[in-house]
Amino acid sequence: MTALSKFLMGYSGHFRADDLASMPGFGMSSGEINREIAHLLRDNKIALDSTGTIGWIYDTELFERYHAMPELRVR
Repeated sequence: MTALSKFLMGYSGHFRADDLASMPGFGMSSGEINREIAHLLRDNKIALDSTGTIGWIYDTELFERYHAMPELRVR
């Protein structure tokens, strides 16, 4: 698990994806951060809300079950 992944897990719901590139301490370029975020999104480890805030998904099976339910979608 990368330092960025650990940070996102610990501070779920506190930061927007756009804010991470300007934060020191990850030792990653903004391109690397964007690739890591894309990877975590593909693996259903994180989700972004309508404002771009990152939330960590602790139970991917539960997420996939609820994500497939159209009645739970934001309209």
